[in-house]
This record gives sequence, structure tokens and C-alpha cells, in this order.
Amino acid sequence: MSDVQQCPSQKIILAGYSQGAMVIHRALQDLAQSGSSVVSTQHIGSVLLLADPDSVPSPGGSQFGTKSDGGEGVWTWIPGHAKGDIPSALHDVTGAFCDAADIICDFQGIDSIVNRVPDTAVHVGYTSGDAADLRSFGKWGADKATIVLPKY
Repeated sequence: MSDVQQCPSQKIILAGYSQGAMVIHRALQDLAQSGSSVVSTQHIGSVLLLADPDSVPSPGGSQFGTKSDGGEGVWTWIPGHAKGDIPSALHDVTGAFCDAADIICDFQGIDSIVNRVPDTAVHVGYTSGDAADLRSFGKWGADKATIVLPKY
């Protein structure tokens, strides 16, 4: 919090992969519920969630990758786990990337286990090949956080 107070115009980029994305997702929900002023585009330049186990169907923000309609994070299927989207104040600067058949972020319930071979190849393969889609995702986040300085 002291960084926000010392540098009020500084933009923070939050990015996480898998469990890191889940930590960011939950921290933003907790901060929003506490009424923290940090959860705003004044302080957060962009949020990049790659293969988020807490992803919800039809989330706010921009969606990247080939995730199925209705797919959601595997953690949302755990009994007693509260589902929730990223705070609406951050939808304009939030991007989520998930590819179809990623058992962690495109979980389809029991169908993911019975009718698909449960493996983690998609989940661990985001940087395979040239990863052009992933680079575009990162650039999108950087562009969202860019501050245009006034000309004098």
C-alpha cells in the first residue's frame, strides 16, 4: 500500500500462470470485498491470468485462447469453493488466456475426466512452438498499462 501512496500514478501489472493466476484472482476479490481503493484502473494497469484454475464461465474482461463456452476453472468444482469473477472495476484491463481442453482452466465437470483423456499437455504447453498467441496476450497487457504522458 505504501507504494501506491508514494507513487499514486504508478501502474501495476499483475500476471500469473495457473496457481499464480488463482492467487491474483482471489486477492483481487478479497481486496474488492474489503473496499480497498487499490482495486481500480488508477493503480492497476492490467491483469493477465493465464490458465486460471478459478476462471468462471462468461467472465468479464477480454478472453484469449480457444477455451470452450461454459468451461471453467477446476477449482470452481470443489464443494464449498466460492465462485466469483474478477471485480467489475477491472474488467476493462483484465485478460484471461485459456486453451480448449486445458483441464485446469477449461474444466467441463465429469466430462473432462470421462470423455477426455485427463492429461496436462495443454496446460503445460502454452510456451511450446512459437507461442505467438501468448506474446500477443502479453503485449495486450503491456498496452493496457501504458501511460501516455502529456506533452509540454
